[in-house]
Amino acid sequence: AGIAALLELARYFSLHPPKYSILFIAFGGHHQALTGSSWWATKYLRPPGDPNRNKTFEKNFIMQINLDLYTGTDIPYFTSYLGAWSINARPYWELGDLWERPAEYFRLVVEDVNKKKPEGLPEGGYKIRAMGGLYSYAGLILETEHPPTQPWKKFPYDHEPVLLIGMPAYTITTAFDNRPVYGEPFDTIDLVNFENLKTQLEIIRIFLVKLFNIPDKDYDYYIRELKEHLMTPRWLGYRTYDWCSVKGVVAKWSKRINDYVPVSNALVTFTCIGGREIGPFIYLRRFNFTDEYGRFEFTGGNQWDAIWELSAWKVDSIGNVIYAPDFGRRAWAPLIQNFAYRVNSLGVCDIGFLVIFKAASLVFYDVMSTTSLSLVVTETGIQYPVLTVYQSDVHLPPESFSYWQYGSDVAVINIPPDIPIEVLWKFGVERPPRGILANITLERPLGYGYKLKVGETLYFPFTSLLYA
Repeated sequence: AGIAALLELARYFSLHPPKYSILFIAFGGHHQALTGSSWWATKYLRPPGDPNRNKTFEKNFIMQINLDLYTGTDIPYFTSYLGAWSINARPYWELGDLWERPAEYFRLVVEDVNKKKPEGLPEGGYKIRAMGGLYSYAGLILETEHPPTQPWKKFPYDHEPVLLIGMPAYTITTAFDNRPVYGEPFDTIDLVNFENLKTQLEIIRIFLVKLFNIPDKDYDYYIRELKEHLMTPRWLGYRTYDWCSVKGVVAKWSKRINDYVPVSNALVTFTCIGGREIGPFIYLRRFNFTDEYGRFEFTGGNQWDAIWELSAWKVDSIGNVIYAPDFGRRAWAPLIQNFAYRVNSLGVCDIGFLVIFKAASLVFYDVMSTTSLSLVVTETGIQYPVLTVYQSDVHLPPESFSYWQYGSDVAVINIPPDIPIEVLWKFGVERPPRGILANITLERPLGYGYKLKVGETLYFPFTSLLYA
């Protein structure tokens, strides 16, 4: 619906040029932490490390209006809510009336439309709310006059990157629409209510015509004072904190030269795994590929208490892992970090080497107690299994490995190829292991270990029945 609206509005304004020029942009990578709109904000407005870049463009930039439309109702809604980085909105609260003025302008336009509508037609956007703090903009605070506009979900919007770097940016979205099939395979074209979309577009078009031809007197009150405040040095100080660049080099250890060697075309994932007052984690994940020198960079929103997981991989043509993150003695940068504490004054964090190694994979399902075939329960609660990997011919940890566990349901251990591996597991602070997987036979009671080739994967469907 948003792209359809964008194209229709572009067609209209190409035939009816307004007072101000307009850029129509279709952002990609929405579900990768707003990658497309983050690139736009970095490329054209304020990149980390060079906050004075594009001063001419920044001076002429007035406002970004993002469309995030659905068709469950016919009521458009004007908001500046930060769905993905909600805690970063706090500095905006001090702007008070300045920040609310564009929303107030939207409300006045809608009220004017309702006054002039032909007799018998329903009021367009009659439940628009444009007053109150940033959270009540998005209907996340209960209101006495009518139900919340977005009752149960925090949606991120593509205006957020521009907002985070300190420029006026808002979203027009659809109010009172629960979006029950959002992100589901059932979200098909037959569920689009084109009448509701038409009503929203009619209201939005009228508002944009007014906004893009706004008289100078109204521009001074509704927009200019806000923008001038956002350009002050004190305000710009907030933005280095909120907008940063995390970069590094993916490398592997070379025994031949006894040093790290960059790895090109490696997949790098950057995922938020926790933090206070963060929006849905699904929107805080990104991926990128390294260049010919192994370099990668992620630029975008951050917050001081967000915990991020950063890892690098290489896969073959059918998806088998052939290089995995190295947790062993050659590891350099920790995979889980809080980058806010490492960002320099230019808004850049260089983590150094993200090390990977040639790998095969062991996948374990249902790792439980071998006596009860269940998890262990103690006075402190449920204990989950702890797996340890050893090189079976010497019973010491291998030089390189990585380990990923999801409760007791599944664990994945990436191991070096052509080396015999054994795996032990226990619960909590137990000293002896509950089980050992070592590829044991009657002829070899200490086991052969599991020796795999690069990219090979060995599955253990019910691990607790295979132990020694």
